[in-house]
Amino acid sequence: MITLYKTTTSGLEIRERQFTRVTGKTAFYLNNFGNENRELLETNYSTWHRTREDAILHLQKIAKSNLESAEWRMNKAKEYYEQAMQLKP
Repeated sequence: MITLYKTTTSGLEIRERQFTRVTGKTAFYLNNFGNENRELLETNYSTWHRTREDAILHLQKIAKSNLESAEWRMNKAKEYYEQAMQLKP
């Protein structure tokens, strides 16, 4: 069994799951009925990582990107506000 760690773009939770095998883009696991199911290793919403440390680094990267985006939006809003305040009636 192979252990992978899942992160999502919406939170700081890291989920652990056991897989039977992993290919280039897909991981396979046994469901409750003993049948093999598959899950993509990477989607727009979630990513599976080989180690918990990789999962933590991925979450930190997302958090930093979100912060940089927020700072950029805040600077644009300030510029817009300053321009609006300079308008004459």
